[in-house]
Amino acid sequence: MQINEGYDRHAFFYKQRRNLIVVSLFVTFYEAASLEIERINILGNQTEIGRPEVISFALTLAFIYFVWRYYTACREVNGIQTFIWACREWAEQKCEVYTRKVHVDNDPRYKEARCMGARGPEVEFRLVPQRDGDQESRVRFRQRYWYYFGLAIAHVTLRTSNFSGYLLPYLFAAVAALEILGVGVVSLLV
Repeated sequence: MQINEGYDRHAFFYKQRRNLIVVSLFVTFYEAASLEIERINILGNQTEIGRPEVISFALTLAFIYFVWRYYTACREVNGIQTFIWACREWAEQKCEVYTRKVHVDNDPRYKEARCMGARGPEVEFRLVPQRDGDQESRVRFRQRYWYYFGLAIAHVTLRTSNFSGYLLPYLFAAVAALEILGVGVVSLLV
């Protein structure tokens, strides 16, 4: 028997993403506009708030709570890892195209380039010879891989939903956190 029977990780993730975006936008607006809540209406009864800074403190605690909830939900669905995998895959494809153009198409000794995979900060390709029994070569790219990985971040951000689905809520939360700390990012932009 499972402890979390019927638990849908993605539904939980979507709910936490929505909550974090709403709280982040509310906190950003609340702090940027220097709002103070002095009265609250509870079931038709109006109540004066003696210390309005308590509301700011409660909003900050709620914000921290929702950041933590989103962080754990994002880890359960491998959110950031999905973004990194998409970037790595795109960079490997571009390195493979480069290897094929430079080494295979221009050198008659080789018929294809096979990706051995990215090992840490570099990607390695095996150049398969035309004739059986000939020596195969290996080509490693470090700088070109990181160049393509940097381009992949822009590509994956603009052309897929990986950025908006997993990293954009963190961006909203960072702006809200800077507003809470008094940096005033919104006032610099507006």
